[in-house]
Amino acid sequence: MIEDRPSSDSTVAPPIEPTAEATAQPTAEPRFHSTSLVIWCLAAVLPVALTSNPIYLGIGLVMACALFHAVARGSEDAEAWGGFARFGAFFVLLSMAFNLFFGTGGETVLVELPSWQPEPSSPFQVGGSLTLEGLILALTSAAALVTLVLVMACFNALVDHYFLLRSLPSFLNQAATVVSIGLALLPQWFRAQREIRQAQALRGHRVRKLRDFLPMIWALLSEALEKAMVLAESMEARGFGSASPAPRGFRWSLLIALISVFGGWLALDLGPPRWIGTVLVVLGSGLLVETLRRLGRRGRRTRYRRQVWRARDSWLTAWSLGAALVLGALALGPSLSYGVLPLAESPPFDLRVLPSMSVVLAPWVLRWGFRDAADERLELGDGIP
Repeated sequence: MIEDRPSSDSTVAPPIEPTAEATAQPTAEPRFHSTSLVIWCLAAVLPVALTSNPIYLGIGLVMACALFHAVARGSEDAEAWGGFARFGAFFVLLSMAFNLFFGTGGETVLVELPSWQPEPSSPFQVGGSLTLEGLILALTSAAALVTLVLVMACFNALVDHYFLLRSLPSFLNQAATVVSIGLALLPQWFRAQREIRQAQALRGHRVRKLRDFLPMIWALLSEALEKAMVLAESMEARGFGSASPAPRGFRWSLLIALISVFGGWLALDLGPPRWIGTVLVVLGSGLLVETLRRLGRRGRRTRYRRQVWRARDSWLTAWSLGAALVLGALALGPSLSYGVLPLAESPPFDLRVLPSMSVVLAPWVLRWGFRDAADERLELGDGIP
C-alpha cells in the first residue's frame, strides 16, 4: 500500500491570525433619550431668544460650531446636515447684507454710499449711511440665525427619529410622521446631491458656468420624484391615514375651545374687566387639553422597542433645566439686555452667563463621559443575530 506523505521540500502555510479589524467588536455610539435631547435643544436655543448681546451670541456661535464639528466627525447624517447648515449660512449672509444696505439707523457713520428713495418723504431708502449700529445689528442677527441652524442640525444628527416620533402624544401621530419624514428626507437630499456630483465628476463633468448645474438638477429632481413615489406607495400599503375620522363632537369641542382661548386673549388686550378674559382662557385651555387627550386615546400604537433612560440622560436633563432656570432669572435683570440704537456702546459682560451657555456643549461632554457600549448595542439591536 502506498501512503501519501508530504515531500520534504513542501512547506506548510502558517495559520492566518485575525487582524485587529477582524477581531474588533462593533461599537455603537452612545445615544441620548429623545426626551432629554428635546429638553437640551430648547435650553440651547434659549440664549438666542433672550439676548441680543453680541458677546454672548458670539460665544454661543463658537460653542455651536465646536459641537457641530464634534458631532459631524464620523457621522454621515451630520455631514449631510452640514450642507443644510451651509445653505442656511448663505441666506443668513443675504439677510445680513439686506439689513445693512437698506438702513437701520444709528449715529456712528462708517461709510457714506449713494442713496435712493422712491419719494422724498418715503421712509424706504436704499444705500445711504452705513452705520456701526446697523453693522452690529446685522452681525448679531446673523450669529443668532447661524447658531439656531447649527443647534437644530446637531439635534437632528443626535436624535433617533423613530423614538422621537413614538414619544409624542397619539393625537399628533400623523402630523409628527409627516414632519419626521421631512426631516429624514432633507439629509438624504443633500447626500443624493453629493453622490450625483461625484458621479458626474467621474464622467468628466465640470461645473464652470451656471448652465452646468442643469444636469445635476435634472438628475436630482428625477431621483427625488422616484423616492417620493416609493414613499407614497409604501405609506399607502401600510394604511397611513386610513383611520376612521373623529366624531362630530370632537370637532365642535375643538372649535369651541379655540374660540374661547382667542376670545379670552382679546378680552385681556381690550382692558378691564380682565377676569372675563382670564376665565375664558382657562376654560378654553382646559377643554382643549381634555379634547386632545380623549382624541389621543382613540388611537393605538404598538412599541417593539423602548428607550432606556440612562445616567447620561439624567445629567443632560439636569444640566439643561439648570441652565434654563439661570438664564430665565438673569433675563429679568439687566445682564442679558443690550440696546444698540441710537448710539452703540460697549456691551456688558457677566461671567454668570457663561456656565449657563455651556449647555450647548453638554451632549459632546456627556457623550464620551458615559461609554456603556455593551448596553447600547443591546438597546440598538446590534447584538441580535
